[in-house]
Amino acid sequence: MRPRLRHAALGLLTLGALAGSVPAAATTTAEAETAALAEARRWQGRWCPPTGCAPPAPASAASVGGFAAAALGAVLLARRRRR
Repeated sequence: MRPRLRHAALGLLTLGALAGSVPAAATTTAEAETAALAEARRWQGRWCPPTGCAPPAPASAASVGGFAAAALGAVLLARRRRR
């Protein structure tokens, strides 16, 4: 397949998937718009990371050791490049 055709086909598939995922009746009703505004007002000022809003897990020995190894490697690399 030619690159232009591949990009065009991918674009059409993406548009089709997006059009199929949003029902047309829900986007035009006033009730859906009111519900969306209420939801936005409820979430105003809140932020959650991609992993969710749950409290972070406590640090494990493996995560602390991995960070220490990475930090030590960065320091050694910086010292080696200065020479």
